[in-house]
Amino acid sequence: MKDKIKEVQDYFIKKLKDGDFVVEYTTSCTATVIIDETYRFKFLLVSEMAVKEYDDDKSFMQLNLTNTEGMVKPLYAKINEYMNNIGREMKLKEIERLKTELGI
Repeated sequence: MKDKIKEVQDYFIKKLKDGDFVVEYTTSCTATVIIDETYRFKFLLVSEMAVKEYDDDKSFMQLNLTNTEGMVKPLYAKINEYMNNIGREMKLKEIERLKTELGI
């Protein structure tokens, strides 16, 4: 059983290192990601050089990360993309609000 659990953990770690996930939500110090459209994992954003698993009831399983090298860059790249998309959405909503207000 331990070997199977390790195999599943390695699968998800590889997905994280490959950038094969979606950022669901982020704050200034945590990020929740989804792998395979189903499995959620939450991370504490220690710095742009390190992340740490954040254990809560939303996480699918503990990955028992010992080395996050190779995982940090893809995670931060996806977080930046997520934040840029949110910023873009907010600007578009503001433009629509102003157009309505100005009767354009």
